[in-house]
Amino acid sequence: PTAAPEVADLDLEFTAEGSLAGFVASRGSVALGQGARDGALVYTLNGAGTALQSPTITAPVGDAYCARLDIKNTIFFRLKNDTDATQLRVYFKTPAVNRYTAEHSVLVDVTPHGDWQTVYANFSACPDAVGYLRGFKVEPVGATDGTISFDAISFEREKAIYDYAGEMISCLADTETVTVKGKLDAA
Repeated sequence: PTAAPEVADLDLEFTAEGSLAGFVASRGSVALGQGARDGALVYTLNGAGTALQSPTITAPVGDAYCARLDIKNTIFFRLKNDTDATQLRVYFKTPAVNRYTAEHSVLVDVTPHGDWQTVYANFSACPDAVGYLRGFKVEPVGATDGTISFDAISFEREKAIYDYAGEMISCLADTETVTVKGKLDAA
């Protein structure tokens, strides 16, 4: 799609018609609908290659929608997925990363045809996930029709993702002893 316009006052809780300003759906459409408590952005899919793109984010430092990705590394979505998609690919843009690429994205699991759910797209393991978030894009994986309703979108600070050295298999405790069993990954 074409570049998303800048929007002066973001409302990512979608409380009014103006909340949709700047959102662009390629092979789809956006409309204001009913959320869990109030409004929601309803993204209707219309064919393969569909995606929802945010407006360009230019919120001033200190604003709730100003997210420096090395600190607020996660986009939180409260959504209802009425499609066949079991995953969403979520992309980010910053001043240094000015286009959406697979290298600057994460896959997150979603429940198809489910009720309202919470989804966290944590970018901490992505290269170049630093600087201020300037936009995001959401692609439903494996779905070509249906709707995804976004009740709220926010930017959060979550624990960084990293590779673990192994896994814990069991942990047992009695009044005197704690026994932990696990295995280390091959080096």
